[in-house]
Amino acid sequence: MSKQHKVKSLIEVQRETIRRGNQKKAEIKVVLYIALGILVTVAGIIFSLQSGKKECLLKVKDVEIGYVKNNNVAMEMIEKAKEQLELELGTKINITEQPSYEIVTRGKGIDKDETIIKALKENLGYDVNAYTITINSKPFGTLISANDINQVLNDLKNKFDDKKEKVDFVSDSSNLKLWFKEEVVISNKFIDKNKIDEIKTVATKLSGSAENTEVYVVKEGDTISEIASKHDDIGLKDIVNMNPEINLDKLRIGQKLNLSTSKSPLSVITKENKTYEEVIPKTQEISKEDSKPSTYKKVVKEGKEGKKTVTANIIKINGVEEKKEVISQQVLVKPITEVLVVGTKKISERSTPGVYAMPTVGRITSRFGEQRDGHSHQGIDIANDTGTSIYAAGNGTISETGYDAGGYGNYIKIKHSNGFETLYGHLSKIKVSEGQKVTKESKIGLMGNTGRSTGSHLHLEVIKNGTKLNPLNYVK
Repeated sequence: MSKQHKVKSLIEVQRETIRRGNQKKAEIKVVLYIALGILVTVAGIIFSLQSGKKECLLKVKDVEIGYVKNNNVAMEMIEKAKEQLELELGTKINITEQPSYEIVTRGKGIDKDETIIKALKENLGYDVNAYTITINSKPFGTLISANDINQVLNDLKNKFDDKKEKVDFVSDSSNLKLWFKEEVVISNKFIDKNKIDEIKTVATKLSGSAENTEVYVVKEGDTISEIASKHDDIGLKDIVNMNPEINLDKLRIGQKLNLSTSKSPLSVITKENKTYEEVIPKTQEISKEDSKPSTYKKVVKEGKEGKKTVTANIIKINGVEEKKEVISQQVLVKPITEVLVVGTKKISERSTPGVYAMPTVGRITSRFGEQRDGHSHQGIDIANDTGTSIYAAGNGTISETGYDAGGYGNYIKIKHSNGFETLYGHLSKIKVSEGQKVTKESKIGLMGNTGRSTGSHLHLEVIKNGTKLNPLNYVK
């Protein structure tokens, strides 16, 4: 082999050695890269496992409240929210649906306590310990605070109670019977938070500010007193005040009356101890004289009213006197009996116009010409029980019937012959109608206490050509 060929062979061997060495280095690098990748992956897994902490997700129904450390913390947050609600409301609450919680892994940490509590207060379902006012078995409102209940009831009471003393109706239920006519019950129980009323709403209901509207259409035979009797919450004066533009003395069929009310569902009872003077009516002794005509009447001994002091409890309903409970009486001046001589000889009405029959039975309590509040009494008053029959004093025609709130109440006027008229006031019932013919001593109505009246009686007037005369000179 030539020298040149040998040199070439050595060079090739050297090159092959270098090539093989480079290939081995490359293989080693690949192995190192793979190993490094595995290490990085394992390290990532280890880091992930170390940082992925478990958390507690708190929910109310489907609403996510927030994330807390664990279920024990969740229970603490619920209790704190409950305590804050009770403090704000001023009463106990009962959570009606317990929140749910589940363990999750999200790696974002937990929410702040105040954020969790705020969300719980806004979303929790709960009942509130509250007080409900019921009147005659009908609920009229529910309030959280016993103080609020006492406030609305005291405000109503104080409209009629001059002393305006604060009364505890919640703690002492006997006060409810003492101050209110209706059956009032205050019940205490847990109730849905959404059924609690505003104090203004309850006060409005109890004060009667919420108006009930009613229009009444007058029917045949209606009188004001009958219409009032059909409505438990409306009196004669109420109808008069609500219909100032209507002549209530002469109602027409089809006429519309406003009966809208804003009356409180509660009637306040007040009791006042009072001492006052009262007139003792004079009594009358009648002596009959057969020789004198029935029109003859002569006072042979003047009578005089007496006077006494009375101590009584005055019971009022919504400021209107309901009754008196007399405790004691002391006579200051004894009454003097009047002695009256009357004739009994019969005289026919036809031959003597203006001679009439006594229209009812009873005791004469007030006479013609007596002074009352600066005015002269224009008739006589005959007292008896409500419902006592009233008869026509003589033949005639019913010229007028109606209701006079400030005076006669239910009244009847009869037109007789020779310019005479008779008027019958304060009736509880009218049994005749305008234009009807009546005969002497025929029944026309019933005694009552309507209009400006202080007790059941008949007010009788005799009128001739527009002038009012003393009835005792014309009736027998």
